[in-house]
Amino acid sequence: MVVRENRPRSLIRVYGNESIICVVSETPLPSHLIKPIANTILEWLKNKDVSFVVSIGGIAHPERMEIERPNVYAVPSTAECEKILKDKRVPMFQEGFLVGPNGVVVLLGKRKGIPSIHLMSEAYLQFPDPGAAAATIEVINRLFGLKVNIDKLLEKEEEIRLKTKELMRRTQEMLKEMKEKSETSTVMYR
Repeated sequence: MVVRENRPRSLIRVYGNESIICVVSETPLPSHLIKPIANTILEWLKNKDVSFVVSIGGIAHPERMEIERPNVYAVPSTAECEKILKDKRVPMFQEGFLVGPNGVVVLLGKRKGIPSIHLMSEAYLQFPDPGAAAATIEVINRLFGLKVNIDKLLEKEEEIRLKTKELMRRTQEMLKEMKEKSETSTVMYR
């Protein structure tokens, strides 16, 4: 269980309406459960007659702090998905590894005949990245003609950026002070 806005919530939740179903997981899955859970979700989605599955994630980028607008890359499961991505000018991930639940969802979706796209944005490695989330939502808006508002995410992104820069500045000051103290301290043993 997780608590959000003073309310207990399941770690894996499903939201939706007649046109969109969203599965949210706030827990890492043990590796031996990834395939069975992904398989169950895809079977359920297939029974709901979904036309598309989109999974989202991130690519840790060491220079993320300097990136104003993170890039979003896509991994299509079918030629049909690839055409949609090309038409909407979404760059595709050319080579690498896609692991964990997202990789399994794309691969099983392909095997089950469910078109799927995995979107991944350049993101911070160590902490949440609202800017990366906003960039991904912009691509989803473009792909499906949606109008999901990203203003709050962009505000949070700037807040995190400012706090992180301040933390980095203070850390540099502390390191400088420590170095100066060590250079001026007297030798204790001879």
